[in-house]
Amino acid sequence: MKPTFKIIALVFIVALLFLYNLNVGKTPPVVNAQFELSTNVSNDVHRKKNTLNEFNFKIKTILSTNNKISNQSSFEGKFLLKPEEINNQFLGQIRDVKIVSQVGEESNTVDIPKSIPFKVKYNNFVFDQVNLLKLTADHPVNAIKVLLKQLSYQFDKPLKITSATNETEYRYKRNGNSITRTAVYRDYFNSDLNLQRINENENWEILLDKENNIIKLDFTNQNLYKNDINELNLTQEIEVTVINSKTEFKKLSYELNANSSISAIHLMQPKKHEILNENQLLNAIAQLKHNMQNESLLSEVGRYLGENYDTDKLLALLNGSPNASALIYALQKSNTQKSEISLINLLEHPDLQAQNQQRVIMSLARLINASDYAFTSLKAVADNKEHQYSNTALLNIGSVAKNSPDLAAEVEHYLSDQLTNSNKTAMTLLAINNSGSNKLNAHVSNLLGNKNAEVNIVALKILAKDIKYQDRLIDYASTSSNPKEIIAVAQGLRRENRSLSASQKTIIEAKLAETEHPILKTQLSELLVISSKIF
Repeated sequence: MKPTFKIIALVFIVALLFLYNLNVGKTPPVVNAQFELSTNVSNDVHRKKNTLNEFNFKIKTILSTNNKISNQSSFEGKFLLKPEEINNQFLGQIRDVKIVSQVGEESNTVDIPKSIPFKVKYNNFVFDQVNLLKLTADHPVNAIKVLLKQLSYQFDKPLKITSATNETEYRYKRNGNSITRTAVYRDYFNSDLNLQRINENENWEILLDKENNIIKLDFTNQNLYKNDINELNLTQEIEVTVINSKTEFKKLSYELNANSSISAIHLMQPKKHEILNENQLLNAIAQLKHNMQNESLLSEVGRYLGENYDTDKLLALLNGSPNASALIYALQKSNTQKSEISLINLLEHPDLQAQNQQRVIMSLARLINASDYAFTSLKAVADNKEHQYSNTALLNIGSVAKNSPDLAAEVEHYLSDQLTNSNKTAMTLLAINNSGSNKLNAHVSNLLGNKNAEVNIVALKILAKDIKYQDRLIDYASTSSNPKEIIAVAQGLRRENRSLSASQKTIIEAKLAETEHPILKTQLSELLVISSKIF
């Protein structure tokens, strides 16, 4: 799953919605982590005949802006698991759910006492294929997918888990009745806001009883982000504990569409904002400092600016203002014709400060269904070799194809021309990668073997998305002497959850056998273990 930074299964966790707008970059993979195989864990965990497992759970999320709590939520209840006799399948029920959400000064509590059935596969300590029986994706009980992800582990190879912001591979280690994990690779998703990840801390531990059944999960994840306006601290805690008392497993329907009639639950109705005058605008701008995740407020600020501020007035408001980033982002999120024109006029104005030029470029590229005028404005900057942000504009042109499908063909034509006629090959490839298009892959493939290693690395990342080029990538990796290029192949295939064919493994094993360089050997070994489990 690769989120598009909109509402997802965790609708109920208000603070998590903000995660979908974080621009956090990527972290390099951790290499040389060692496998530790468990020799005393039975594959029959949770599989005893007639066993009923019941757990309490609580998910708590807190978002602080400049050390002030702006959003928080808790989601708690019980879930039961009852094994069936075939196919490693459990029947599940989630019940007694309570959700408390708070955004700013507003709070809301929702109780869901009704039991909701689901099915899930459990094989080799991994929960998979959660079937919520046609429950609407907006219902908060979809959180069971998150819980079961975190209750999974495996020892023979890495386990890949996808969250709202990243895709992470973990290796697991058992010590007595405790299981812990270490991240060996993490890929962060791109997003909207210009935020820098300052720090991330994560702790995860499962405790087992003498029969290797899970009795407790403790999980804490804390992220610190910063931009030129705010410092954001996002913390999520998950606790799951087994219940030893006997509980009735209710007779519920487990038909394919058993939950289709259950209505979605809207935890908090977004407050509608309306700005009619300058005083209301100034109050709204002041609120944005602690509410950048409030899309309704952002959109209304952007609408008002687009309709009531000409270019000179906008420049006076932006230049030197600590709120400039928020105001440009507001114009983007309002996504009206007038706000688009405002962004175009700002970019073309010679008095726009350099830092704000960069912000406007990014916002123009991220408009949804932008006009050709926005594309033309970005091209003018990209083609201007003297412009300070020429490369930034080129890089962001790739995003235009993704966010404005009607312009995709024009973007592809422009980027193809850049590959042929410009000396910005690596930057053009990055733009193609941002576009998500595979229309230029044949051209990209011909660039492999370039004298510039950066060109090769980006080309490998692009081609890894297209299974038709997997043989080409393996052949290239088997002849490359650059560890970074081999890493790019491994990361690209891992990201697509690909495994190697028998013939491809043979090629890499042969290369590994004749390689003496320790770093190359490590990276080639990584290629042989990329077929890890993914949720």
